[in-house]
Amino acid sequence: MINIHSSSVICKNAKIGNNVYIGPNCIIGFGNYHTDLSFLLNHEQIFQEVFIGDNTKIMGNAIICQGTIIGNNNRVDYHSYIGENVKTGSFVDIKYGARIYNNVQIGNYSSITSFIADNCIIGNYCIVQGNLFHKFKNVIYGTPEASPIVKDYAFIGMNAAVIGKTIIEERSYIGASTVITKDTKPMRLYIGNPAKDVGNAPLPFLKKPYE
Repeated sequence: MINIHSSSVICKNAKIGNNVYIGPNCIIGFGNYHTDLSFLLNHEQIFQEVFIGDNTKIMGNAIICQGTIIGNNNRVDYHSYIGENVKTGSFVDIKYGARIYNNVQIGNYSSITSFIADNCIIGNYCIVQGNLFHKFKNVIYGTPEASPIVKDYAFIGMNAAVIGKTIIEERSYIGASTVITKDTKPMRLYIGNPAKDVGNAPLPFLKKPYE
């Protein structure tokens, strides 16, 4: 069974799994630079396929762009934006108003609350409440910048910033409003601006992020 609200616009190239819910005013499967709805409706054949996995819920006013694969049992909350060629695993929770840009990869059971720049990689069982940014230094137009990598079981607190070609190692814990510009160590707690290693990280989050 598929339940799609009549006000949502779904590209013909969208492949939708079983038991999927899509709420009101969603836009699924189009390009990320086109805002003219009449253009979208008349040029669907140019867009890459988008896949929505089984048992996934996409709440109202969400946007999911072309080429993206949303895994099984995901939840995409209200007013969320997911760019082109994003790939999520299973049981991923995209929180209210999250912004995930192009070519991002997200593992299983992870939770995303914030801004995720192009080409970031996020592992399994991660909680990302802070932002993952590019460094924007010596930028060459058209050349992708190095992006943050977040490994399994990492926690990034609210309003934290991970900047540039930075690796957040497994089970690292980044406190709220912390600024990370260098690789972390596994199982360590980081606080402050600039970030300081202040001890052992708390135990990881092991349940589904939206239970």
